[in-house]
Amino acid sequence: MFLTRMSLPRRTFLRGAGAMLAVPFLEAMVPAFPARAQALAGPRRAAFVYWSNGTIPEQWIPTTTGTGFDYPTILKPLEPLRDKTVVLSGLDNTVEGTHPTASAGWLTGVSAKPTEGDDVYNNTSIDQVIAAHVGHQTLLPSFELATEDFSSAIGSCAGGYSCIYANTISWRDPTTPLPMEINPR
Repeated sequence: MFLTRMSLPRRTFLRGAGAMLAVPFLEAMVPAFPARAQALAGPRRAAFVYWSNGTIPEQWIPTTTGTGFDYPTILKPLEPLRDKTVVLSGLDNTVEGTHPTASAGWLTGVSAKPTEGDDVYNNTSIDQVIAAHVGHQTLLPSFELATEDFSSAIGSCAGGYSCIYANTISWRDPTTPLPMEINPR
């Protein structure tokens, strides 16, 4: 259609405007869709819960395997998160040393170096391996939280092992223990 006058028919205008809007939309907005889908899914997180003096296995470990297990008493608060929760049991992580080294070897899978000084040596813990991969998705790549400081507990530094081992379950690398936040405010 050839236009000879100054007025533009409404239909011609709408067709032109539609084409004009579609081109910038496709070029500018399509790359944002994968990012938006990832943002809607939310960041991936991992949590590890450690009881230093153990727990009652019957109240912690599910009696069946798979996704349809009944949540035992201790895990009941996690039941709404069933599709996002993995419960591992039956693992053996025997480490050398005394009670204080159990926490140091829990997420590292190795026995801590016997020392009573600051020259500690362990291994990178699994939470830090995970944080290295997904920690950029959250404000804090990892957060170590505890309910009490065991360094003043009787026997916490026993058996030729530093108190650092008793107070640390998370290790950035073999020589960098990550202290736990005892009272966050």
